[in-house]
Order: sequence, then structure tokens, then C-alpha cells
Amino acid sequence: MILHGSQRWLAVATILTLGLSACTEEAMSTAAPSSTVAIAATVSETPTTSSTPAFDLDQFLSSKLGGAFSESEETIGVVLMVPPRAEAEVDVMIGELAELEGTTHLSPEALASAADRFAASRAMRLLEGDWAGIGLIPRFADTPVADWVSALLTIPDVRAAQVEFVPRSIRIPDGWREVADLPFRLESGAIVEGLPSGMLVLQSDSTMLIDSDGSFAAGGAPPISISAECCGPADSLPAGDVVVLVAEGSTKTWLLEPGTLAWREATPRPNPGYVLGSAVIGGELFVVTAAPRIGDAVSTMAALDLDTGVWRQLDAVPSPISVGGVTSDGRWLIVAGTRQDGNNSVIGDRNPVAFQYTLSEGWREHSSIPIDGQSSTVVWADGAGLLAWNYDLESALLDQSGIWQGMGNVPMRSSECHPESIQTRIGVFGFCGGIALFDKTETWSEVSSPIDTRFGVVDDAVLGLVSSSRERTKLIAFPLDR
Repeated sequence: MILHGSQRWLAVATILTLGLSACTEEAMSTAAPSSTVAIAATVSETPTTSSTPAFDLDQFLSSKLGGAFSESEETIGVVLMVPPRAEAEVDVMIGELAELEGTTHLSPEALASAADRFAASRAMRLLEGDWAGIGLIPRFADTPVADWVSALLTIPDVRAAQVEFVPRSIRIPDGWREVADLPFRLESGAIVEGLPSGMLVLQSDSTMLIDSDGSFAAGGAPPISISAECCGPADSLPAGDVVVLVAEGSTKTWLLEPGTLAWREATPRPNPGYVLGSAVIGGELFVVTAAPRIGDAVSTMAALDLDTGVWRQLDAVPSPISVGGVTSDGRWLIVAGTRQDGNNSVIGDRNPVAFQYTLSEGWREHSSIPIDGQSSTVVWADGAGLLAWNYDLESALLDQSGIWQGMGNVPMRSSECHPESIQTRIGVFGFCGGIALFDKTETWSEVSSPIDTRFGVVDDAVLGLVSSSRERTKLIAFPLDR
């Protein structure tokens, strides 16, 4: 719906009388290079006269800038046209809008090209001025987008209008099915883990276990603060159906038994640093801490007996690793990654180092992984070998020959994140800006997935949690039996 009255801005009213050559020249100056010839030829068939209607800005906004956004257009709820001098102010205001799910942009060149096509198809005069286009994506159906428009219109010369949209949170991609609409809010800093018994959700005030059919059990608040998004103070470390909860900078350790949702305290953790990764071997959880960015750069390791709750110290990783991953085939441990400084810059070789550990033989080094190690992960892929990939979407495999082989780019949208991998019976699922599957044929394929969804693998499906409203959360499933 386009706003009217005081919120509807005026269309361009200046009347121009142009000949064929002037019209062609204007089209060529405003269109993107790739479309200049086609647009100029189309416009030149109907020379502008004094009776040619002015460019209709209302129609252009309601059409979502001529359908030129790369983002799924149906999710866009507010459309902006911004002069270059106002872009910085608009960016600041966008950062302050509540319940903004995302944005999509059109460069001045792309917008001019879309406007030229729009004008030509409706026999209008061309759009005047230099503009960038922005689409705003509301989080929920009842997000106050009218308030966004009112605020944005206070910026001089900005054109803004509310349009109909479909919230991304209620759109389910092909291959997924909706399981349940759950009566609780999913906090941005929630910890979500897929366990054999269900989807574990740790939030500031609750411990919940959600079954694959949508039923769930709720317990009390976790014993360690769950408050920060991403790389916050608490880490949950899955160990079968047991979950170990630790906090950076603290020796406190707690174990959760999902059957009762009861927490029990373990002995103090020997190394209270940030967890690089963990894996279960036998009845112990092996936990590797990341090397600090400043000071003594050592990646320590300790093992927790899951029955007794007692820790023991083990030999440190031979080379300090600040960012990377930990995996196991159930017999030995693999630790891989790079050392980085306080500015997230890699120290030394950008290719991740890789070390293998067994209790009987200790550490031995593999050859470096032939991908960039700024942010990377490793996972054991049954029947294939050791799989590594990074957020630049490079991947490589260490097979039985002991030689790393490039496996091509991971097919998912690029995103600045720390990649994660989960081994399943049909292959390895990689999570970052989206989801990709490395299957038994040693081939990557993209898995369509909802944006801003928290994932975990439970028994026979990848489960996802996505906020469907301010107070409800949708459970969706991607079956593994396909």
C-alpha cells in the first residue's frame, strides 16, 4: 500500500520538450552500460513531447523499483529512493529501526537502468536526478513499518513508501515442512543444539528439549548466563544425549541430562579459555581451548569423564590455534586452524595446520590444509576422510592417500560467519550463510533454507527454529530420508 496525504511525495512536475536526440542522450547517461543500447532504442521510438506524462514515482515505488531487487521482492515492506548526499543519514536511521530483518540495495546505476525500463514501458518521461534504491525487510507481519516510513521521511529529499510484504519467517523453502508453531519466543542469544533425543534450547530463563514432532519439555534457567549472541560467555558442548556447559574465563562446568533436564556440576575445568571445539572418544569429552590472541599463545586440552564429571589435563596442541575446528572419527582427535592476533589477522601461514591425537601415541602433524584459514572448520566424513572448508567457501578433503584434494566451492550464499559442520548418515551438512550437503558421492549440493534460522540434526532430520512472531517460534524439518 502506498502512503497518501502528507506522506505521499509529489511526482516530478517539470515539463520538458525534448527531441529524439535529447531523449536518447538522457537514456544513455542514466542507464547501466549493459542496457544503454536497448533502452535508448526503445525510448527513441516514442520521442518525448510536452504531452508525455512525467515519471510516476508512486507507481515506481509500488512496483518495488520495477522489480529490480535481487532480494526476494515479496519480503520487502518499505521501499526507499535516496539521493547520494542522504545515504549516510539513511544508513544510520536504518541501523536504529526495530524489528528490521534485512535490507537490499540498488546502486544508482542499477536503479537508473530499472527506471529507464519502467518509463519506456509506460511511455513516461525518464526519471530525473541521481538515486540509490533500498528495500527494507520487516521481521514479522506486525512489524511497525508505517513508523519506519514516517521516520525516514524526516530526512530531506528521501522518498519512502510502505508496500505489501510476506514475512520471511513464514516462508518455508522446498524440501522443508512445518512441524509446529511453538508458544515461546526464541531469543537472539539462545544456544541451540541438535541431540539424538531432540532439539535443546538454552535461553536466559529456560532449558527446553523439543522433540522432532514439536512436543517439548521445559526446565529452569541454565546455571550459567545465556545472554550474548554468537560468541558469548557460554558454550554448550554436545556429548551424545549429555550436554556440557562451560563459560569462558570460568572453571565452572555443568552437565545436563536431557531425560530430566536437570543440571549437575562437574569438577572445575582445568583451562577456562574460549572453546575451540570438542569431540567424544569413549566415555570422555575432549575439549580444546583456543590460543589467546595476546599473551601466552597455547591451545590447551583436557578431557571430562561424562559419568563421574571429573576433568583431567592432557598435552597441549603442538602449535597454537586461535580459530579452527575439532573433530573425531571416534578413535582419534583432529585439531586444525590458524593462530590470529587481536585484529583477527592470521599470524604466519594462512593455510590451517592440522594435528591428530591419540591417547597411546600423542600428537602427530598432517600436511597443511590448502584453503585460507581466516575462519575454517574440519569434520570427519564417514567413508571419505577429513573434510575442511572455510567462510570463503573453499573446501578440501584429506582421503586415505594422505593427500589433500580440492573439492571445489561450497554452494551457499556468502556470509561473514564461522562455518560449522555436522556429520549425518547421508553425509556432512555445512552451516554458514546457508546450508550445503557433502554427500556420499563426495559432492557438494546446496540445500534451500530459511534465513536467520537456528539449525540442528536430530535423528532423521535437520530441524530448524525460526521466530514466527514476537512470542512464537516455528519448528521446521528437512528429512534425511529422501
